[in-house]
Amino acid sequence: MKKFTFPSLLNRLVLFSLAVTLPGVFLDRSLAQSAWTAKASLPIGGNSLSAAAINGILYVAGGNNGSPMASLQAYNVTNNTWGSLAAMPGPRYQNPGIGVISNKLYFPGGWTISPALPNNNLWVYDPAANLWTSKASLPLLCAGGVCGVISNLLYVTTPDNGYSGYYSYLHVYNPASDSWSALANSPRPHANPAGGVIGNKLYVAGGYDGLNNTNILDVYDPASNTWSTKAPMHTSRGAPSGAVIDGKLYVFGGVNGAGVYTNSVEVYDPVSNTWTNETSMPTIRGSSAAGVVNGIVYVAGGANSGSSALTTVEALIPTRTSINLYAGIWISGLAGATYEIDYRTSLASGTWSNLTTLVLSNSPALFIDTNSPSYNQRFYRSLFLHY
Repeated sequence: MKKFTFPSLLNRLVLFSLAVTLPGVFLDRSLAQSAWTAKASLPIGGNSLSAAAINGILYVAGGNNGSPMASLQAYNVTNNTWGSLAAMPGPRYQNPGIGVISNKLYFPGGWTISPALPNNNLWVYDPAANLWTSKASLPLLCAGGVCGVISNLLYVTTPDNGYSGYYSYLHVYNPASDSWSALANSPRPHANPAGGVIGNKLYVAGGYDGLNNTNILDVYDPASNTWSTKAPMHTSRGAPSGAVIDGKLYVFGGVNGAGVYTNSVEVYDPVSNTWTNETSMPTIRGSSAAGVVNGIVYVAGGANSGSSALTTVEALIPTRTSINLYAGIWISGLAGATYEIDYRTSLASGTWSNLTTLVLSNSPALFIDTNSPSYNQRFYRSLFLHY
């Protein structure tokens, strides 16, 4: 299944064209509000956990719900259900995240309580075998950072190494040689930041710098083994979560510079080096986990001022250009293909619904929406092409 948003549709004139079928009808392109929807709750709530996705399944590992957790929970986005998988070799929380290489989960470091230290483990989970294995240990104890995969190498930052103070270490793991190498330190510590990989660079945003929660964004380029500092976030954030969608870094929640939990969301565009505000999460939270499946980001668990371990899971479909349509629309596309269209009847609120699946068979293949309420007013978000 291939998904096209309407901006890309308008640029793909070979496949599609959009037009108005009836005289005098009005076609207005306008920016839609992003849609947050509640999903099935985590079976085991936790904060300071990590998430990653493989083949349409969201995996959430570790965390803390009063004590460190070793659980691996798997979410099937198709049927909105959770299941439990093989537990990790030991309980961990506040690890630097999860990398995905060759359809396996790479889980480095993380804190434990007994002893109250970070760890230097690297564990790899194979979904096909439902099995964890151990790989070469990190050169140092490691927790509280971020990780990212670039060219099948795992990059891991380390602000917490078991000693007092905060640090700026960066190491890279090569699965082919099962070995670690030290790289250039970041300009400053980022303890419990948000992070992600865009264009073969590792982006690290916010976190605690040893004095305050910060809004600083530092970017690592492995091609030159150098760091650069980019435009800061609008809000200082400790313990946010992060995800990359459509080449942009999304940063969710966390604790602001005043020590208050927030549900605000910011998005960084590396092309313009600017941050914009996104639709806030329904739930105020920090220390959550975020993962992307099929262009939708899922934010799971975390904590806020009233809870030490949340179970709530919410999904965000990012802001897209929509079509505010009165009376109808036609689509000229691939005859014999199957299409689906997302819509809702209010731009600012309401649940996105899926229009009846369409099979275009005419030549040219046409679809006309003549059944919309309120004079055929619907707000369209995206179109799915199955082939």
